[in-house]
Amino acid sequence: MSKFTFLFVVLIVAVVVPSLVASGVQAGTPSVVITSVIITRVVPGNTGLVFMTINGKGFGSSGPKTVGAEFGASGVDTLKSSSAPSLGICDIRGGVQQWNAGGKYGSSINVGSGCTVGGYNNIGVYLNAWTSTQVVLGGFGNALGGAAFYHIHTGDTLVFVVFGPNNSGYSTYVTYYSGPSA
Repeated sequence: MSKFTFLFVVLIVAVVVPSLVASGVQAGTPSVVITSVIITRVVPGNTGLVFMTINGKGFGSSGPKTVGAEFGASGVDTLKSSSAPSLGICDIRGGVQQWNAGGKYGSSINVGSGCTVGGYNNIGVYLNAWTSTQVVLGGFGNALGGAAFYHIHTGDTLVFVVFGPNNSGYSTYVTYYSGPSA
């Protein structure tokens, strides 16, 4: 390997790696980490019944503060606060964000990977369980799928974000939806 090739490789690593770290976790020590997202059950024709398990650490054992989804939609939104954890999910199709679910923050928060959560949101989630290492979702509210305005399609990119309690940072996890379109 020539000196030029070695220098080029070192420069790429020095430039790329910090940007990857910065987009997944807020500055400081990462205390919130998503290690996996498992979509455990998908009921064809009913997007509301997409069961998801988010695994990791630092989620906070007390669970989030919640409020009913907007405009009469079913499910709940988690509220980002200085003391409680929260979550959000973005659907990206063709490089463009289609919708976000599960979070209501008063203002939009760009968490990277093409995902902006919060702000205007009327897709609730069914929150089945919340521990410091696992969040279990029982699906999306009725604002998604069927005759609703928002839809999910096979191959869509899903970006999950969990905000830790006490402003302890956040973590994102990117995966692809392989269930039926609705």
